[in-house]
Amino acid sequence: MNTEIKEASQVPWPHPDYQDLNHWFLDYSPEAYMVLRYVTPASSYDAMLVCWHNAGRPTNDFESALFTSEEALEEHQIHLDYDDSRLDI
Repeated sequence: MNTEIKEASQVPWPHPDYQDLNHWFLDYSPEAYMVLRYVTPASSYDAMLVCWHNAGRPTNDFESALFTSEEALEEHQIHLDYDDSRLDI
């Protein structure tokens, strides 16, 4: 029976930030990394997150702490606020 997770929404929290996950994935699968460069950042994060979880959730060389769901939502809100402020004329 295969118990590997197939969707990012099934990966339990906490999650790594994009930069740490990106660096990990480059080392984990350089060929797949080259393909994901052409995918939207949100989709590539989801794909890398699933691979990271299925690989045993390694945290070697991570520079940031893993985020809880609440922290990730707060971080996302900060980015939305920043993006909104750029639209003010």
